[in-house]
Amino acid sequence: MNDMKRLFTFLAVVILVAGTMAAEPIKIGQLYYRLYNGAQQAEVVAHPDCGYAGVIDIPSTVYYNNMTYNVTAIKQSAFCYCKRLTSVSIPASVKKIDDYAFNSENLTAISVVGNNPNYRSQDGVLFSRNMDQLICYPQANSRTSYVIPYGVQTIGEEAFMDCKNLKSITMPQTLVTIMQYAFSGCSGLSSLTLPSSLRDLRSGAFAKCSSLVSMTIPEGVPYLLPYLFSECTSLTTLTLPSSIKRVEFYAFFKCKNISRIYVPKNERSRFVEIRGLKKMADIIVEK
Repeated sequence: MNDMKRLFTFLAVVILVAGTMAAEPIKIGQLYYRLYNGAQQAEVVAHPDCGYAGVIDIPSTVYYNNMTYNVTAIKQSAFCYCKRLTSVSIPASVKKIDDYAFNSENLTAISVVGNNPNYRSQDGVLFSRNMDQLICYPQANSRTSYVIPYGVQTIGEEAFMDCKNLKSITMPQTLVTIMQYAFSGCSGLSSLTLPSSLRDLRSGAFAKCSSLVSMTIPEGVPYLLPYLFSECTSLTTLTLPSSIKRVEFYAFFKCKNISRIYVPKNERSRFVEIRGLKKMADIIVEK
């Protein structure tokens, strides 16, 4: 009996939610939205043909069928692959931006209205409000070098993905985490020093950074995860710290030119037994 009551309650909630949300995205002005009647909220969603173009100013409210909706979210992939999109302006009403929202090859800048309580922009780059997370660096920004502001602790998933113009990046001593595929496809990136504050390097963080020649992993990083340096075809030397405990298979997938892996003095015997390094034993040397 209790199971039946729980089932009926669950179905009632599903029906209620379905009744308050528009079945299909609706185009209002420049953008497509999913509307929630009960909460009178709107979420920006992807154009069905990746057709967003030029300068996009997201409004704080939209009006539809005699109702006003607050624009509160930008959904996953909302502006991805829009080849003619050049800039996006985010209003103060937006409370949540999903991952992978801005992966567009001609996007030069993201701006945020100054009084947004959740996000801010600086020099066209999107951050969390308190600037502890860098969320998105526009792919088509023309800078060849960039200094990540002091105070940033996390570089978000795919934050710099395919930013091919960048040749050097300076990281602050506040940085702790680099998320999955954060710098993937930065094919021009040749100069990068990881700060001593770094503790967490996620999968694929530097995949396809085909101009990287050498990399030093700072003390305190415990793992090298899958595809971390995948297809870094120019990578020749790597320096590892004592803190490394695990190296996953495919961490160096298609890194055919690595000729030296430097490890701390008196630790070679331990490193050659680490899974993921055993087949590279002949190039592991003590520094």
